[in-house]
Amino acid sequence: MYMLCACGCGQPVTKRKNKYLIGHYYRGIHKNEETKKKMSKSHKGHAVSEETKRKIGEGNKGKTVSVEARRKISEHNVGMKGKHHSEATKRKISESLTGKHRRDKDE
Repeated sequence: MYMLCACGCGQPVTKRKNKYLIGHYYRGIHKNEETKKKMSKSHKGHAVSEETKRKIGEGNKGKTVSVEARRKISEHNVGMKGKHHSEATKRKISESLTGKHRRDKDE
């Protein structure tokens, strides 16, 4: 007889001593803004090792993104599409780039 996960997802828990599946303990728990800010502050500047990046990359290989997810990502990444910088902003950008050299593309 399997015990079901206590979060309410209905999935069986594999180990007898566990009440929740891995990652389901905090499911449905909402954090207040103060707690979110503290968590954000504690994670700032945290460097991820090259080994961890490699492992994440290997774990994501072969995964496909659904059409709906791709549509949402596309909508979110609109950026400046269809918008124009004001003359004041163009002047500021120009001033900030004055005197800086861009590398040639073949380098």
